[in-house]
Amino acid sequence: MWLPKIYSLTSFLYGGQQFWNSLPFFIKVCFIIALIATVGIILAMVHIAILRTFLKWQEKKIAFISAKVNELLLSTIVLEPHAQETGMIETDFDITQFYNLGLSDSQVKNVLVTEFISYRSYFSGKIAERIRKLYLRLSLHKDAIASLYKKRWETKVNGLSELFKMDVEVDHAYLRELLKDKNSYIREYARLSLIKFAKGDPLQFLHELNEPISQWEEFEIFQLLQQRENFTLASLEGLISVDKEPTVASLCLRLAVYFKQQAAIPFIIGLIETPNLALRVEAIAALGQLEAKDAAKYLINIYPEQPHNIRLTVLTALGKIRSARYLDFLENEFFSSSDFEIKKYASDAIIKLYPISKSAIDKMSDSGEPLNQSILNHSLDPLINAS
Repeated sequence: MWLPKIYSLTSFLYGGQQFWNSLPFFIKVCFIIALIATVGIILAMVHIAILRTFLKWQEKKIAFISAKVNELLLSTIVLEPHAQETGMIETDFDITQFYNLGLSDSQVKNVLVTEFISYRSYFSGKIAERIRKLYLRLSLHKDAIASLYKKRWETKVNGLSELFKMDVEVDHAYLRELLKDKNSYIREYARLSLIKFAKGDPLQFLHELNEPISQWEEFEIFQLLQQRENFTLASLEGLISVDKEPTVASLCLRLAVYFKQQAAIPFIIGLIETPNLALRVEAIAALGQLEAKDAAKYLINIYPEQPHNIRLTVLTALGKIRSARYLDFLENEFFSSSDFEIKKYASDAIIKLYPISKSAIDKMSDSGEPLNQSILNHSLDPLINAS
């Protein structure tokens, strides 16, 4: 019975071969391409199905681990009675359950680190310090430190970021080496780490910095310096300068204003000579915020040659400096200028000098010009001119 079956199969194969041989060449090519594409699509669909199944399993596993970690953190760190006590921070809390999660699993470690960083962003004081102690006792920082010496820049950045957020100090000599790294993210985190843990002047590295500072880094620097206790800003000489990188000079201007650095006023006056108009505006505004009375005469002297927006900044600064010696200048700008904005800014500055400027305000009020009256009434509105 099997001989007829073999004969039929052979005949079929022979017929198929004959049919294939009879096809034109380009048809054969199209058929092969279609076959390859079909097989490729099937393999891709199988791969996607397997990958999606694996990712779902991973998500469930991570969600389970995260729930366990949160439960342990709440019971051991946040809600534990010692966490609410005043006095010394407890370091002898039970960590056995954290080990039972399986710290040899990299996913468990990653979830732990992620949750620790998240909790420290929500809590401060003793709870944040207890989380840091737990992080160190579980030796999670060792992997982050080891990652600093890896070749991939992403790995280094992740390690620096983790140690920075968990308040783990990195060797300063190594951080100074990273300041010269070719990757900008590594250099930024190295600078922030030096500022956070520096024992002396935290801004010392700025003297050697010749690259722009990002807005994110500037924000982080402000946050760090605000959090430091018993902190005194060192001299800003050489940092607030025409020759300095504009973003560095801008950062130091804002620091000088925030920390009320009267000693920086001469440097700020020198910075006004910069051709960078945006930086010039910042420098003049800083003099106003520092109420630099000695700078008022200089501002008036340079006023005529300045662009329109800088003139407005000068008028605002004079209002904040609050010196009666220059009231005549402001009054003259209000009455003689034909520019609406100049009138408005001069009026605002005069109002800020009250009660010294009472006679000038009365004179402005007696003016018969409708525009002057409208501007004055606008400036007198406490809701509008509150700043």
